[in-house]
This record gives sequence, C-alpha cells and structure tokens, in this order.
Amino acid sequence: MKKRWLQGLTLALLAGSLLVLSLYRGEIPPEELEALYAAGPKHAASQFVEIEGSRVHFRDEGPKDAPASLLLHGTAASLHTWDGWVERLGSRFRLLRLDLQGYGLTGPNRQKDYSIDQQIRVITTLMDRRGIPSAAVAGNSLGGLIAWRLAAAHPDRVRSLILLSPAGAPPPETADKAPKTRRGFRTLDLAKIPGLRSLLTRLTPRFLIRRSMEQVYGDPSRLSEELVERYYLMLRRRGNRQALVDAMSQRVPSSTAGSPISTAGSRSLADVSQPTLIQWGSKDRWIPVEHGSRFHRILPASSLIIYPDLGHVPMEEDPERTAEDAERFLQSLDAS
Repeated sequence: MKKRWLQGLTLALLAGSLLVLSLYRGEIPPEELEALYAAGPKHAASQFVEIEGSRVHFRDEGPKDAPASLLLHGTAASLHTWDGWVERLGSRFRLLRLDLQGYGLTGPNRQKDYSIDQQIRVITTLMDRRGIPSAAVAGNSLGGLIAWRLAAAHPDRVRSLILLSPAGAPPPETADKAPKTRRGFRTLDLAKIPGLRSLLTRLTPRFLIRRSMEQVYGDPSRLSEELVERYYLMLRRRGNRQALVDAMSQRVPSSTAGSPISTAGSRSLADVSQPTLIQWGSKDRWIPVEHGSRFHRILPASSLIIYPDLGHVPMEEDPERTAEDAERFLQSLDAS
C-alpha cells in the first residue's frame, strides 16, 4: 500500500512538473520588442525619454499647432490600443500617447511604485517636455481613473475629459434602484491571489491572454491574432509581469476609488469640473455599465454614450464610431 502511495505521489509530482514546464514562458528582452513595435517606418513616431525611473515609450503625432489630446491606456495594455483613434483623428488633433509605467515598452518602475500619483507625475513631466501646458485627456479603464484624478489634482492641465469605461466609480447610492450587474471574474484578478502571484510572473500561456481579451470585447470575433500576439508579447517584456503583480497588489479598490484618497491634493471625483464625455459598452464584463450612470450623476458637465454591442475597450473594439463621437464632443467645445 505504501509503495503504491509513493508511486502515485511520484506520478502526480511528475505530471505537475510537466504541466508547469509546458506553461512556462520566459521574459523577452525589451530590445526585441522595440524592434517589432517601435522601429522602422511603420513605427516611426515612437520615441523614448527617461522619466521617474523608466525609459518611457511615447508617440507625439498630428499637427503640433493643433489642439492637443492625451490618450491613456488601461491595465496590461499599451499606447497601441489607440491606433484606431490616431488613424481617424491624427490629421486634426495633436495626439500624445504613452506606455504607462509597468506596461508596454516602458517597462517597470525602478522603485516598484505604480500608484496613480506616480503615473500622474510621469504624465505631467512628459507634457512639460513636449511643450503641452494643457490637453483634452482621454482614458480607458485604469487610464480613465488616472485621467479624472489628473483633472481633479491639476485642473489647469486638463481642458476636457473623455472617459471610456473608467475605473474609480463611487459606491452606489442607497436610493439607487437601478438593476445591478455583477462584475465577472477577470483573468487579471489572479494577480491578487497571494499563492498565484509568483507563478504569474513566469507562467503566462497565450490562451490565458486570449481569454482575457475575449472578456473585454463585446464581440470576441472582432479580435485578430495579430492583436492577441501583441498583448501576449508585451506582457512578457522583461519586468512587466512582476510589475503587473505589484500594481494589482497596490491598487485601490474600485469601490473606494471615488473617495478623497489621493495624496495628489486629496482630490475626489466631485472635484472634477471639466466638460466630460463618458463612453461605455453595455457588454462590459469588467466594470458594469451602471458605473457610467454614477459618473454621469456626479460630474456636473458630463454626457453619457452607451454602446449596446461593445465591451470594456470600446475605442479599440470600434475606433471609428467612438472616435467620431469623441471628435463631435471636442468640436462642440471649440464652437462654444
């Protein structure tokens, strides 16, 4: 009996070891990824600058004398998520976008600081170095949270806001009778589980990345293999997986992110007064669409557009429609 037990244990350990080896994915040197996504005629706009402990990857495109807009991506994404908007708006607006610290080609922060305040310091420094005193700021998910916190802490730097499924909605009001949608389990939530954190810095199978992207699209058939591959490779950039785990462990819970918790002037969502367009996909599985109504109620100069067929990254899933609405919003401000 004891011999059989030992044999079974040995087989189980062997099977487990083989499974781990099959799921192991090594890190990719940043130089290799830069050759793919920041070099050559196709990526001629890519530039790098040292800011706050990172070699920040950014693109500054469009006419330099045109109104400036700043584009901020979400968790585990990169500046490439805005490619469709740049293609449609780049001839009429100056568009500044960057890979936030911990993501894309920028890579990790040397002090492992992924707070909102730290990201804001990087952004305002980049704006200063590019000669942009203020801009219209668009942000998706984490980028949306950073956008409205930037607007609250530095109102002189933000002329207007476009928030696409932003994080940081305040808790629901007790009198709110609207039906609630439970947020589904996100693959990124695995980074919050202590026992799995260290594994996720090494075990990142491609199917897990595809699954995560299917969750953020209202219609997963819109996903291309090229898009999945880029997300997959960017996550494996040296240091990015550890940065993701560190950032998720530092993240403020969304249920309290609307409170005056920021050290950047202790500002809250109620301090945002800039004209704001809120864009939300009703098929958002990561941040339920009713959060958009909460933003709309609190922000005094806001309008809300809900896209019935889109998910958590509406600007990436349908850049043409969302960029058209964004342009209409920005033009209405210029005309007023």
